[in-house]
Parts: sequence; structure tokens; C-alpha cells
Amino acid sequence: MRYQLKSIFRNRITLTVLVIIIILNLYTVINLEKEAYSSNSKIVNNLALNIIRMKDAQERTKSSVKARYKDPEILGYSENYEKFRDWAISNAERKIEIYENLDPEEYSDELLTMEIMETMSVMDVNADLEEGRPLSEEIFKEDIKYLELKEELPFDSNKLMLYAFDVKEDRHSVYNGVKFFVTRLLDLYKTKEKRLELDIASPWTFYVRKVGFEGFSVPVLCTIFLVYTCSMVVEDRKSRSMQLVKVLPKNRGYIFGHYYTAILLSVFIILIISFLIPILFMGIRHGFGGLRNLILVDPKGFTSFNGYEHVDIWGTLGIGRFATSSMNMNHGAMPSNQLELYPLWKVMGLSMIPAILKLLFLTLLGVGIGLCISNKNTSILVTSLVAVIYIVFQLYGSDMLFNPLSIGSAWNITLGGMAFTWVRAVVVLVVALIVSTTIIYTIISKQDFNV
Repeated sequence: MRYQLKSIFRNRITLTVLVIIIILNLYTVINLEKEAYSSNSKIVNNLALNIIRMKDAQERTKSSVKARYKDPEILGYSENYEKFRDWAISNAERKIEIYENLDPEEYSDELLTMEIMETMSVMDVNADLEEGRPLSEEIFKEDIKYLELKEELPFDSNKLMLYAFDVKEDRHSVYNGVKFFVTRLLDLYKTKEKRLELDIASPWTFYVRKVGFEGFSVPVLCTIFLVYTCSMVVEDRKSRSMQLVKVLPKNRGYIFGHYYTAILLSVFIILIISFLIPILFMGIRHGFGGLRNLILVDPKGFTSFNGYEHVDIWGTLGIGRFATSSMNMNHGAMPSNQLELYPLWKVMGLSMIPAILKLLFLTLLGVGIGLCISNKNTSILVTSLVAVIYIVFQLYGSDMLFNPLSIGSAWNITLGGMAFTWVRAVVVLVVALIVSTTIIYTIISKQDFNV
């Protein structure tokens, strides 16, 4: 097998595929580095715009409340809420000062503390004891005490929910979504873990962008490997570069297994090399921290063929994405039913299972076409056609829930909210592997070709 692998990696096709994937990965690295370099300036600009909006909204709210309400009690609730908004504006101004002098790689306790307190206050605005939404200090009492987070605020956070008479949003969705944010922020505060966002330079951000957020990346990689695996079989049948041992016709299973194992190993080696280079580069440059960042996941997807149905507002949390529709309200509220927070390392591990199964299936498909079709040009043509069909299914066949070619990014499937749940994808791929292996072996056993 070692000789065969050496032969494969001396082949121009293998080297070309390796170089192409490395270039595609470096493209992602360069874009991420550019975004990370300018991330603080973008945050400062957004904060400055938000300050203008908040001040304008504050003035309009004051005038509106005073014009509509005369009850001293309601005016008192409104005044308390206005103090909260003024405090949020002053926090935004302070954040600008910090970000202007903060390196994107640096950690700031002050920034994180402000964000925790602000988010908990938003949670309190949407609290309702009668509807089962308690105040944030009740839910996170132990964390607040342990971390000594509670500070003297210029408003009464316990009375913010009494301003709900003038809140127009879906308070239940916002409350549950903000609770996810608070949980994640408190975990980062306790562990001092590097906070990962989509524009933060990190090897793990690179990986997630590559396998999840870049819509073209996974289909392109899979298409490349599908064509590559068939091409390697055709190349060997033409040049005998792998020099398979001579076997009797009845040992066709050995021929198939030998081709499949050697080419599958080459696929994994190509992936490991092409991903390890940018991951090591980003890790040495920016550190390997961040694997404990919490990500939203639908746990039902690991046990059920039916996934989570999106009913609330779209949003992202760190480098975890949860979206089942194109809706983007920019409110930062997460879908609130069924979801749980998993650490990044666990999500990455779980996503590897359908990803590996998908590679096994596509490699099997490519090798099978190369072996089953004796005419070399025809086998390449058929593989190219299958590759086109695969791309079409990736773009338009997401509702074909028993079609292995419709299975998309393993990362997104693991998070949930996709047509395919994690367990459905695993089952479909395992069945596809068994059926495809049986069909390929049956055809090969009846085929007359020289080894």
C-alpha cells in the first residue's frame, strides 16, 4: 500500500488537486485576515451609528410617552427605562474609546462586563413573572455572585419589565434569545476563553467558515474529489502506475478494495495537508484558543429524522449559525425552542461523522464509475455528469430527504435547522454506502477486464 500511495502522490492529477484546494483555503485565510484587521474599525463605526440612532430614538420616545401618558406611575417606569437607555448610550461611547486603542487580538474584561450587564438588562426588559420569564439576576444568581458582576446601575433593572406597555417586539422570542447570549458571555467571562466571532482571526474560525459559512466551498470540494477519484482509476487502468498484483478473476473484490482503499487514503491525506497548513499558520499567528466557545445546536437532530422548525427570529451566535429561512431581522434574537448550547470542540467532533461518511460515499462513487465502465473516456464523461447532478441537487434538492447527493455541509447539518437532520444524514449515507458497494461489486464480478 505504501508503494501505491507514493505512486499516487507522484501523479500530476493528485498534485494538481492538492494545489487547487490549498489555494482555495488560502483565499479564505486572506479574506479572514483582512476582515480581522479591520474588525475594530467596523465595530467603532457601527457603535457611532448606533449612538446616533439611540439618541434619536430616545428623544422621540420621551416626547411620545409624555404626550400619551399622564399617570405618574407609568411616567416613573418610563423615566427608569430612559435612564437605562442613557446608560446604554454612555456605554457605547466608552466602547468606542476602548476599541480605538484595543488590538483585535486583545481581551478586555471591561468590554465583556459591559456587554453582560447590557444583555441582562435587555433580558429584564422582556421578563414577565406571570408568563414564566424571571429576571436575569434570578436565573444567573450564582454567576453574578461568583464573578462579582453586579454593579451600581443608574436605573432599577428589576423594574425595566414594567415598561413593557410600550414595547412592540415579540418579548418571548427576544427574552429566550438574549438568555442564550448571556449564558455564552458568562461562560467566556468565567473561562477567559478566546471569544470567536466570524471576523476574528483563528484557526477554528477559518475551519468553520470553510465548512459552513462559505456556501460554495463544500460542493466544490466534493465535486473535485468525485472527479479526482474516478480520474485516478482511469489513469491507473491506462498506465498501471499503481502496479496492482495479478489476481485471479474470482478475486475481483480484492481489486475493488485495493483501488478504493488506496484512493480513499489519498483523499484523506490531501484534505489533511490542505487544511493543516492554514490551521497551523492561523494557530501559530493567532493562537489555538477558542474550542470551548458555546454554539447553538438543535439536539433533536441527533435522535430524530424530523428537524427543528424555525419559528422565531434569525440570528448568529459567535461562529455558530442557526437559520432555517432567509429572514434576517438584525435583532440578535435566537430561535428559542429546543435549542441548546454545545462547546465548539463537541460540534466539530460530531460534524466529522457525516463528513467522513460523505467522503466515503463520494470516493466509492468515483472509484466505482472508473471500474465499472471499461471505456476510459466514457467513465470520465459519466463522472462529470454525476458531478453536475450533484451540484444541482446541492442547490435545488435539499427537500429530497433520502437522496445522499442532496446532503449538504456536515457542519450545518450538525447545528440543525436543515432539511437533513444529523441522524437522517448518517443513516442515508450508511445505506447509500451499502447499496453502492453491492451494485459496484456485482458489476465488477461480471466484467471482463485485465488487471
